[in-house]
Amino acid sequence: NLPVKVDVFVEPSLSASLNGKPLGISGRTKPFTEERETVVDFSLKDFQLPEWMPYLPFDPAFKLPSGVLGADMQLSFRQPVDASPVVAVSGQVQIDKLEVQDKAGAPVLTVAEFGIELADVQPLVNRFQFSKLRLMQPELNLVRLADGGINLLQLLPKSAPGEQPKSAKASAKTAANGAKKATEAAVEKPAATQDGVKPAAPSKLDFLLASARIRDGVVRFEDRSVPGPFRTRIEAINLDLRDLSTIGDMPAEIRLDYVSDFELDGNLIVEQLQPARYGPYLAAAMPGGEIRGGRLDGSIRYKLALKGGEPQIEVNAETLSLKDFVLGLKGDKGAALKLPQLNVSNAQVLVAERKVVVGELAVKGAAVSTVRQRNGDFDLMALAGEAAPAKPAAKGEAPWSVTVRKLALEDASLRVDDRSAGKPVVLEAEGIALKVENFSTDKGAELKLDLKSRINKRGKLGVSGTAVLDPLKTSMALDLDNVDLLPLQPYVLEETKIAISRGSLYAKAKLALESARDGIKGRLTGDVGVANFSSIDRLNATDFVRWGSLSLNDIDMRLAPFALEVRDIALNDFYTRLILSDQGKLNLREIQAGTEEAEAERQKAEAALADGKAQADMPPIKIGRIRVKGGNIAFSDRFVRPNYDANLTGMAGELSGLSSDPTTIAKLTLDGKVDNSAPVSINGEFNPFRQDQYLNIGASVKDFELTGLSSYSGKYVGYGIQRGKLSAELTYKIEERKLTAGNQIFLDQLTFGEAVDSPDAVNLPVQLAVSLLKDSRGQINLDLPVSGTMDDPEFSVFGLVVKALFNLVGKAITSPFALLGSVLGGGEELSQVEFDSGVSRPGEAQQKKLATLAKVLVDRAGLRLDITGFADPASDPEGIRRAKLLDQMRAVKLKAMVKSGQPAPSLQNIEIAEGEYAALLEEVYDDTEIEKPRNFLGVAKSLPVAEMEALLLPTMTVGDEDLRLLAQQRAQNVREWLVTTGKVPPERVFMVKPTAAKAEAGGRLVVFSLR
Repeated sequence: NLPVKVDVFVEPSLSASLNGKPLGISGRTKPFTEERETVVDFSLKDFQLPEWMPYLPFDPAFKLPSGVLGADMQLSFRQPVDASPVVAVSGQVQIDKLEVQDKAGAPVLTVAEFGIELADVQPLVNRFQFSKLRLMQPELNLVRLADGGINLLQLLPKSAPGEQPKSAKASAKTAANGAKKATEAAVEKPAATQDGVKPAAPSKLDFLLASARIRDGVVRFEDRSVPGPFRTRIEAINLDLRDLSTIGDMPAEIRLDYVSDFELDGNLIVEQLQPARYGPYLAAAMPGGEIRGGRLDGSIRYKLALKGGEPQIEVNAETLSLKDFVLGLKGDKGAALKLPQLNVSNAQVLVAERKVVVGELAVKGAAVSTVRQRNGDFDLMALAGEAAPAKPAAKGEAPWSVTVRKLALEDASLRVDDRSAGKPVVLEAEGIALKVENFSTDKGAELKLDLKSRINKRGKLGVSGTAVLDPLKTSMALDLDNVDLLPLQPYVLEETKIAISRGSLYAKAKLALESARDGIKGRLTGDVGVANFSSIDRLNATDFVRWGSLSLNDIDMRLAPFALEVRDIALNDFYTRLILSDQGKLNLREIQAGTEEAEAERQKAEAALADGKAQADMPPIKIGRIRVKGGNIAFSDRFVRPNYDANLTGMAGELSGLSSDPTTIAKLTLDGKVDNSAPVSINGEFNPFRQDQYLNIGASVKDFELTGLSSYSGKYVGYGIQRGKLSAELTYKIEERKLTAGNQIFLDQLTFGEAVDSPDAVNLPVQLAVSLLKDSRGQINLDLPVSGTMDDPEFSVFGLVVKALFNLVGKAITSPFALLGSVLGGGEELSQVEFDSGVSRPGEAQQKKLATLAKVLVDRAGLRLDITGFADPASDPEGIRRAKLLDQMRAVKLKAMVKSGQPAPSLQNIEIAEGEYAALLEEVYDDTEIEKPRNFLGVAKSLPVAEMEALLLPTMTVGDEDLRLLAQQRAQNVREWLVTTGKVPPERVFMVKPTAAKAEAGGRLVVFSLR
């Protein structure tokens, strides 16, 4: 034990001769280390077992005439610090010429050669791994004694006198060919540990037999409990086995050959059999389950036969009764399955024919409870444990056939606790009554089914009809009534951001399904509806959608290929709340909890439909009629300040003839009121499924109060609305992908309020436009026709209308008289009055135009008119000269009138008649000192009017001042006419001096501008 020597092996050895046979033992050990590592090798050869029979610790009930033992073994030991000791055994053991007899000397077992190789045996941790086993020429004589006992069991040692038996008795009464008595099977209980201390839980059994071989085996069976007795022999038994293990999921490979003819039949009577006691035997089929109760009673007739090496098994159960059966999942205290009572009668199992037939199966009070976990799996799947890959059926082997003539399920229940969604969902079906007749897995077999159940306390479910499982074909009648939708809330939360607060589903329909080459064909016909539905917008904490009833009547839906026809859809007493958030997002879209990828797919589908690419894939859809009654749409805009609210009430109408058939046209009528006052009506026809998306719709609104839109006008126009009403008649027609639309808009008493400082306001003279458009009654009538093509990538009906409105308002700056012309007619001509050369007073044609302008001004008290006069330096001088000549002629006439004592008007008011023109002109000619044509006497000649004018006009000088005065006189005369004759208030008419640039441009005009 010196420290420097502690870690050095001590190597003891022993050799001896035992009854003349060699025995050798050698080893290595470190007795003074903490782990005390020790290895012992020992060998034994030709050890005669019969010689050691007297040394057994009990009185053997058997004889051992021969048996030779040989072994080469290694035993190792370690004691790790803070861990259990490790004991391992390896090596090989062989027994030759083994013979076992009973007390009477009758042979029980003989073995020519038995050998086993230990790969890794550690008994303290339940590990038993063997690499090879050989069993050559074994012969077993198995006898069932007259008292029902088995000869092999009688060879085991008896309990000591006075010792309490360590087994629990379970009996079953059996009879073979009318024989008698049942055997008792004992199941050992775990022994109590010393001092009452329970041992540590044993490790899971780790057993492995890598390979085993049995050759030339023989089994002789004799049954002395029946008259005869019965004897049979199974011989030439050869068995090859590989990888038999309790660890892992790889199956063992077994090949068994034998030769025998064997027949056995009898009755088995079972009384009060407790399945829970045999749970360990069921663990292989149901490793995740625990049987926690139950009693089995019944009478079974069996028939076993071996003919030509092929097993034949037939089992007939006249009656089987299972009561108070409870099945649970390991680690879960709850019961997954409860069967208070299950009765089976006239059941038959024919193994050779691979057939199971049950006359009647009756279950009463069954209760199933399962949990759907977050990963989507049901906890009941754990019953089967880790599923091994299914072994394919042998080639040419028929599948098992299962037939149940009658199945009755009474007062059953099913509870599903679904935790896969965010919030657990509990779905319960109670009072389940199920009747099935002629259930069978045989091809073409038809069953009848009748199912009734309560769903979540108040709902009712009914299913009845027929079905064929192979190939699938069903015809079922479905009846749902008052099924509560509230439990579906967590599923809705996964897809949307709304909460269902109430609602019930009902349906009366027929469902037919049938397997086909391209999938499942199906057809659903009947009525479906949802009543008393209500939901909440969780984003805005307010009501979202609710209705009294939604019914789809006479549905005809088909699968593969899909087709849908609905005779009638009725929606009554509905309400929906649409909210535009302060971020400019509509709740109708925001409540959808879809991903960005899903949104992209949706937009892609819409684009394909709009481009006509999806028309070829459009399934047949036909809806006879959609009726709406008692509708209410509440809209709130929180994006504008102050917020805007509108309420569309009393919505009622009908859409008929909606179909994906491009040759059909759907007709729409819809009426309602805005805020319970302004009537709204929509009428027309359309087909959204046509490639050109045909539409011919008219809409109207009357006396809609505009003050509610003050928030919008302040934001986008720059002024609030103080008062006003809107009426409109809108028509929209799309045909051959071309839009023509009319927008007749009537604004009554539209009055803007104070200016609003808004960065979004348009930079347009809105006030001026309203003043231009508003008549004397304060009314504005607009006609805004628009047109466009849907092939334009930027096509938008709303955009076209807005563009037309902006163009209309923009004309208040660029061409206000054209804007007036769009209302009154006249166009650009109202913007100016043209005069003849040198004329300053408006003539008859000019006065007609001024009369129209005066009416516009009188009807639109908010307008102000600016007047600017112009003279043309090129064309007006000739007229000015003639005007000056006329003034001289008027002066001559005025002089004559004064001389004769006539009243003397102003010079401009003197009119020259046609008959006096020549005489007055001649007087002016005579008084003017110019070079005149004379006769031979030197006297001035009398000339025609034209020649006199030609000589006089050049003497009339015209300068810039004359042109300026002419322009001013023209403007003054026009203003005078508008004020005096046109009755335009003078304070609204202003004369404006032209700018230098405009004056040089000239023109025989008076130009108007509005403000």
